[in-house]
This record gives sequence, structure tokens and C-alpha cells, in this order.
Amino acid sequence: MVTYLFPEQVSIAAQKPATIDLHFRVADGLHINSHTPREKSLIATNLAVAETSALKLTGVEFPAGTDYAFAFDPSEKLSVYTGEFTVTAHLTAPAGNYMLQGLLRYQACDSRSCYPPKTIPVALDVIAK
Repeated sequence: MVTYLFPEQVSIAAQKPATIDLHFRVADGLHINSHTPREKSLIATNLAVAETSALKLTGVEFPAGTDYAFAFDPSEKLSVYTGEFTVTAHLTAPAGNYMLQGLLRYQACDSRSCYPPKTIPVALDVIAK
């Protein structure tokens, strides 16, 4: 339903703030709620990263969602991601090689119903020099 596309490896400057773009794709015909859905009952898309003692995630930025309305109720708009979207991660690390491991949690829906929430792994080699 959602696939992590790239990158698999990045190089950053050691001890300096770095920005990494993580690219994802939502399968055709589906949408997922954005990071900030308009209704509290909807499951937001979220990225959780396991921090190591050296590699520090200092922030995550999600794109703005796109308005989506069902044909049966065009007045109610949802905030969703469709197609490809990019999450920006901000991190710092001392010199060395690290594995950034995270989980993207989302709920995919089509025009008729929503599926149970899923979590997919996000793995990225980070080389700080």
C-alpha cells in the first residue's frame, strides 16, 4: 500500500545539522491520512525513528496534505497523501557509519473503505564524515 522508495545510503557532514529527504509512494487508487488529519478519529501518518547514542534525529517535517472529498459527500474534505510524498528528516551525528531505522505508520483507504493501520520499515545507512 505504501512503499519506501529511497535513499538507501546518504553521506552527511559530521557534527553538523543535516537534512535528508525520505521518499515514499502510495499505491494507485489509495490515499493515506496526512500527518495532520482534519478529524481526531482519523489515524495520522507518523514516522518513528530508533535513536542511537550518537545518531540524533532532531526533527521530522511532513508535507502538507492534499484535500480529498468522497463523491457521496463533496463538502467534507480530508487531508491526505496520494502518489509520491517526501518526509524530511533532520539529524546530526559524529563521524562514523550508522543505520537509521524507523517505522512509518499509516492507514490506507480507497474511495469505499479504510484498511487496518500498517507499519513499514524505513532503513537508511548514514555515513558521517
